[in-house]
Amino acid sequence: MANITQEDIFAVLKTDGHPWLFYNVFTLLNEELKQLSEHFPSEECSRWLVLVFGLPIKDLSLWVWHVAEDQRYLFANHILERTADAVLSYVKSRGVIAIDVAREEARNISLVELACKAGLGTRGINNLFLHPEFGSWVQLHALLIRSNVEASLPVPLLDVCIGCQMCIAACPADAITQEAFYADRCNRMVASYWVPKSKARAISTSSYVECHKCISECPIGTLPTSFVGGEVI
Repeated sequence: MANITQEDIFAVLKTDGHPWLFYNVFTLLNEELKQLSEHFPSEECSRWLVLVFGLPIKDLSLWVWHVAEDQRYLFANHILERTADAVLSYVKSRGVIAIDVAREEARNISLVELACKAGLGTRGINNLFLHPEFGSWVQLHALLIRSNVEASLPVPLLDVCIGCQMCIAACPADAITQEAFYADRCNRMVASYWVPKSKARAISTSSYVECHKCISECPIGTLPTSFVGGEVI
């Protein structure tokens, strides 16, 4: 079995990834991964390369959810999954085990936590990932790649959140406080475009944009271009 290096991974991303992607790789020991999730298979490998990559939402069309019966799908995730498939195809062709965290382990492992460990940003008061350039206008993906090759250590970032608390004031669900984030309150309203207080908006009978008040009111990042009069809806 060949060992995969971070240079190998970066080469695939540059060739087959979306040009807007940002990404990094770091190393986690097998014991650390087992602490994150009990579902990981027992492997002889002593360490894993963790690839975390994100897509900036520069255009609001990337933020559209499509609903089909009891399933829903985000356009940005389609782009991220195509990139993930390119990397997975490469590493598996070399006989290397890889796990798609976003598609297989998202319920058990926080993509935000992995992105922070990768040195790509920090967690904001709104409980979302904050990138120093794009704010929370990002969608994340992550892969675990079995390798005994050590990745270079990510440069830790200072807290991206400036503590302005504008997300707290903007949230229509009162889901954000200085001390805690109430996911149940957010979940009841974030995709409920039929609820008057919700800021989610229907695009068609089968598509919508989630509430993004805590993201759009944050001073970190730039509002994406929209398809409605050039303004974010």
